[in-house]
Amino acid sequence: MIQCDRAAHHFVASDLCANWYDLDDHGLTAPFAEPQPDHLYPALNPLREVAKGRCLYTCYVKPWEDDVSGNRSKQYNEHHNIYFENSNIGHEKLAQEYFVRFCLTSPHATAGEQFDAMLADSASSIDGLTIPPLQAAYILQYKNGLIGKHFKALQQLAFFHLGDSLCPPLTQELFRSTGELGAMLWYHEIDNMDTYLEDLSILVANLLDIWAEIDLKRIFVKAKLHILTHLMENIRRHGLAILFSTEVFECFNTVFRMCSVFSNHLAASRDIAWSFADMEHFKHMISGGWWRLGRATAGGDVPDTYVSASPLVTTYFADTQIQRRLGVKNEAALIPGATTCTRKNRGVPVNWVDIAETHAVSAATVPLQWMHSKWVTCSQVISLQQDVCRILSWVFVNTMSGVALGRILKILHSVEDAALNLVILEKFVISNSCHSHFGMPEALKSSPLLTLAIQSMDVLFIVNVQHNCYDTKCAPSGRRFRQQERMDSQIEEHYIEHKDDQHFLLNTHALHNAAILRKTLPRHLTAPIPFITNRRERHDMLAATLRETQDGKRARDKANREACKATHSSKGQPDGAHAAPNKASSGGQL
Repeated sequence: MIQCDRAAHHFVASDLCANWYDLDDHGLTAPFAEPQPDHLYPALNPLREVAKGRCLYTCYVKPWEDDVSGNRSKQYNEHHNIYFENSNIGHEKLAQEYFVRFCLTSPHATAGEQFDAMLADSASSIDGLTIPPLQAAYILQYKNGLIGKHFKALQQLAFFHLGDSLCPPLTQELFRSTGELGAMLWYHEIDNMDTYLEDLSILVANLLDIWAEIDLKRIFVKAKLHILTHLMENIRRHGLAILFSTEVFECFNTVFRMCSVFSNHLAASRDIAWSFADMEHFKHMISGGWWRLGRATAGGDVPDTYVSASPLVTTYFADTQIQRRLGVKNEAALIPGATTCTRKNRGVPVNWVDIAETHAVSAATVPLQWMHSKWVTCSQVISLQQDVCRILSWVFVNTMSGVALGRILKILHSVEDAALNLVILEKFVISNSCHSHFGMPEALKSSPLLTLAIQSMDVLFIVNVQHNCYDTKCAPSGRRFRQQERMDSQIEEHYIEHKDDQHFLLNTHALHNAAILRKTLPRHLTAPIPFITNRRERHDMLAATLRETQDGKRARDKANREACKATHSSKGQPDGAHAAPNKASSGGQL
């Protein structure tokens, strides 16, 4: 008899000497004397009966449901759709429409019923943010019709433009906490899970505390605020928060809408399902997928045959236009350190003496080979993180004294040595403390002015930096002609003129390179600070206030209902109903 201590032991798979079959051959398998938990198998895994000797893979499917209009016009034609993705593929693939699969749609069945069936069967700098150009006038004009890309831009930039004249300080703190939390949630990789979750819990608590100060009942109305409290457990168990993003499904609604528009409008759901089946068939064939050609008969005379499309068909998928139409996003491979030179600058080489005089580059820090070479001016350079950096981009670079922050002034390519590329930038000093209002590190121009010349391979990554208009009191004092279709129009508009070129802020609300930025900066510059230290006491006080407010509201509602009921009952009785009829005065006549 073998006694088990019921403790969980972990082994490396390669250290195991025998499997269940080997133990059974030697007579070492025995039944358990006591009942075991459901997750422990007394013999073989029951999934072996399903696999029947074949390889068995576990596929994690992420379903998503939304109500979508089947019309392109403003007339709403409601459909409840369910899509899904294979969560086993890489993170970058999950954000592409090509890997979204249509499951089912119905204009009548609700989401719960379908899931049951499925289970049964402008003054801001945007450099370094990877967002499209801001359209401030459009955002203000259509403030009630914004979509995800607008909210993503506002989350990263709105806090820099808020002041006491626009909103109270508590609302500004709400934008600040939202920006800090958004940057932490957009991580693509987590190095230290414990530290990350500790910071994330503080940021979630700050956001909820500020919402409680603004509107106590918001957490009851908005379920998403309550869901934030479960983020830490979900990330530790399931992975990064961006895996739960539904943006790709929102984009896929466009494909469904076009299928609805071109359907026969008689059996719309069935016609849409056939359209999606044909598209999935086409995508499976040209991407090199295999399918079963024949089915085995009961006697086994006709074996199953799996075939795929010929190379002439699969090469059709190599066309970038076909990939774009099918929702595949294949970005061009960017070589770190490579530069791009415009055609007009290729034939105009310059000497190093002219470059050094223009940008005040110290000759003591420049190798002799650079001084005797000729250079052409380039428009962009690729960093080690494969960021496209242009003139006036803010980057972190490797120098002889360590990692430094700088602003690119010039990008050069050697005429004699094709592998030699240089970047000239002005160095900025990062403050040792965060700004009191923004909570972000400050970038100050070094005094005296220091210009560095480094090789392009020393450019690490790009960051977003904003001017500190809060302290310098920059105002919209400038006037310029508005550009329409790349030409100056006759319409004048105001713009913000920066009063100096020395005080800047590192935008820690930026989503791009958020993780590597926090690894580069000292810990005390990025560690979150709790908005409320004694949270329990403050929560009890707010809860008591809310209970008192709600009790008063319920009492007023009850009084209003009783008054309304009394009013309706009095109106229902005819006049003189309580008086005795006077038959004598009527004289017997009606």
